Amino acid sequence: METNKTIEQVLNDFIPEKIIQKKKSPLFSFIYIAIGILIFVINSKMEYNPSGFLYPLNLSAGSILIVMGIFSFFYRKLHYYDVQTGKMLKNHDFYFDAKEQHQLVKIIENGNVEEIINLKKSAVHSLKMRVLSTNDGKWCFVCVLLFVLQQYEPVSKVVKYDADKAKALFNALSI
Repeated sequence: METNKTIEQVLNDFIPEKIIQKKKSPLFSFIYIAIGILIFVINSKMEYNPSGFLYPLNLSAGSILIVMGIFSFFYRKLHYYDVQTGKMLKNHDFYFDAKEQHQLVKIIENGNVEEIINLKKSAVHSLKMRVLSTNDGKWCFVCVLLFVLQQYEPVSKVVKYDADKAKALFNALSI
């Protein structure tokens, strides 16, 4: 039996001169830490009032911001970026009725994206179509996944659409 690859597996095998995987900038992490330290410095210059609430509030707010900054620095997610433009490929998931699997795979592989409107959507997350694309549609990868044995398994090949097909897909899905 043929096993299909996920979009992430295809992109990891892609030419690194076109699409790379990297973490977001740590700028916001450093800003959180700097604001937390600034709150501590301001709090140390203030006169301590034992019955006041401002001193402990500032200590709590400064501590929370520093901890948030540390966590956001170490737990930054990896994202795919277009090397030429620097645009991030964003992930969009759309859920369909499981009975529509063969029809959805056929639509995706044939490129008839306008027909997606006719498929029945579902709130149950058993069949999903994952779209990973830039905002301008220069890069657009589509794959159909089925929830089997506590994980999603690809049931279609990863299809790369050009900008025109990507825009038609965006219009059909109202992205």
